[in-house]
Amino acid sequence: YRSSDLTTDATITQVVDAELDKTYSSCMPQRSFKSGEIIIQQGDQGDEMFILEEGECAAFIDGNKVQSYNKPGEFFGELALLNNEPRKAS
Repeated sequence: YRSSDLTTDATITQVVDAELDKTYSSCMPQRSFKSGEIIIQQGDQGDEMFILEEGECAAFIDGNKVQSYNKPGEFFGELALLNNEPRKAS
């Protein structure tokens, strides 16, 4: 960055966050889901993960709610990718 690229009230966190947003948005497509729509299904092979941008969702194992996601930046679906195993939750 050149000094003229930054405003006087910008913090390093704001600059880094802006750069990360550009990086993520260029390599990760955005998807929207309707209320009640199933995003991933327990037992399915996982080939993607999700990062919550807005809204909320929940994880269920065998029909029981085990986790809520409601903060931007929270993610889910990564375990199936990292462990190369079926989804553990819906």
